[in-house]
Amino acid sequence: MQTVQPEDNTIPKKEQVNELFSNVGSVDFLNFEFGSRTYIQQIEESIQNTGKFCAIQVELKKILDFEVVWMTHDFQFMGGSLGCAEGEKLTKGFEFAMAHSMPVVVESRSGGARMQEGTLALMQLAKVTVAVEALKRRKIPFISVCKDPTYGGVSASYAMQGDVRIAVSGARIGFAGPTVILNTVYKMDQTLYDAECPRGFQTAEFLQKHGQLDVILNDESEIIPMVEKILHVLWQNRKDSLFDSDNDSSGSEEGSEKNDKKDDIFSYFELTYEKNDCYDYTVSRAIDRYQAPDIIEKIFSSFIELQGDGKVGYDPCIRGGLAMFNDQPCVIIATFKGPDANFGMASPAGYRMALRLMNLAQQFDLPVFTLVDTVGAYPSFDSEQSGQSEAIATNLLKMAGLKVPIITLVVSEGGSGGALAIAMGDHIAMLERAYYTVISPEGAASILGRYKNEDHKSEQFPKDCAKLARSQKIYCHDLKELGVVDLIIPEPAGSNKIDCESVMENIKKFYSLSLSALTKR
Repeated sequence: MQTVQPEDNTIPKKEQVNELFSNVGSVDFLNFEFGSRTYIQQIEESIQNTGKFCAIQVELKKILDFEVVWMTHDFQFMGGSLGCAEGEKLTKGFEFAMAHSMPVVVESRSGGARMQEGTLALMQLAKVTVAVEALKRRKIPFISVCKDPTYGGVSASYAMQGDVRIAVSGARIGFAGPTVILNTVYKMDQTLYDAECPRGFQTAEFLQKHGQLDVILNDESEIIPMVEKILHVLWQNRKDSLFDSDNDSSGSEEGSEKNDKKDDIFSYFELTYEKNDCYDYTVSRAIDRYQAPDIIEKIFSSFIELQGDGKVGYDPCIRGGLAMFNDQPCVIIATFKGPDANFGMASPAGYRMALRLMNLAQQFDLPVFTLVDTVGAYPSFDSEQSGQSEAIATNLLKMAGLKVPIITLVVSEGGSGGALAIAMGDHIAMLERAYYTVISPEGAASILGRYKNEDHKSEQFPKDCAKLARSQKIYCHDLKELGVVDLIIPEPAGSNKIDCESVMENIKKFYSLSLSALTKR
């Protein structure tokens, strides 16, 4: 479907006008009439009440030091519904943004597609989607903001197509509204509907819990500050592509030369490194050991957590978002630990969240920093039913072809495919007291160990775990020699969550050297 090019693509002067395409208005082309009022009467009433010709307003807003195309639904104009005029204005807004290389923000508040315009209202979903896709091909950010309510065709198109999806707390968001569900599925049986309706159904919080929203704001006053934070990373600090998007040198002579140069890149660490005896994998689980959140807090700035796999799942273990490393915008993907993060064991939703962030990084030419600390993927009935193998396999395939750098740090535990699913880095480092293995020592001992009785197992099992860990060569020195990792980052004796300045400086140095080597600088 072709979209209409704006007749005038010149930026209006601020003192003259801030609104764009204000002359586009709703028309009763079907001569629609139902009940006591005609559609033309409804249009005229909405115009009188709002002073606008349709339910969409397009304007330029100054955000930080640049202009943004900001489009807003007016709920007072026929419930903010999407008709042909609204679809036309939205499309013109996206095309104007492309013509002038401006980010787009759409505030949605709508009952859905406008019934009074029939099938042509439905077609606006497709029309606006074409414009959204064209904007994405230009690598221009699109932020979607869902307000109360956002329903029907609006929620099923551009409201859920943003690079970042925001909602205001308590906003009702969904495709089929409660009345439609009540009448269609429950035959107007309100008691049965109430009994089976999930708690918080179709609220912003409900959608975020099910992976469909990145950020929830307390109220509308927080919209502009959050947009500023996001665009500070995605746009204000945007650079020309620093990465070789056609880089496919694996297995080639050029790729071998790049691998040979890694030792030169990291010579700083080899010269200052003191080898310690760190052959105890249990040290990586110390309660006072620094974890991914500590590294994010101390090394990165402007971190904005984005949540959910964008479809149906949220995982508290694999988390990430947008951030700044020095002056470089980036994406962070990390495994969190603790009881609130399923003890570092991710579900398929977590790996799909990581996949979504990798796609976002590639969309905007951002390097990816991954922080690995997991005993393994979560082994459960739900995980298997939800496709744990597929989720991990898809991530491996994505990382194999990702067109932006991945810089990986094994922080503490690197357990099996659950770790590898975010660890196929161009440069890979391990902290000195971390381990990285095909299966945890306990898992290996459970399979390979032979015990006469529980008393014998209680005594022998820890010894077998330690022996297997050494035999499988899961420690940093062995893995460096085997070529699994590029660098061992020193951890001075006594380092912990509080006393970790030296370790953080070493991590930051690794990141800086890697980023410099992997970019065109």
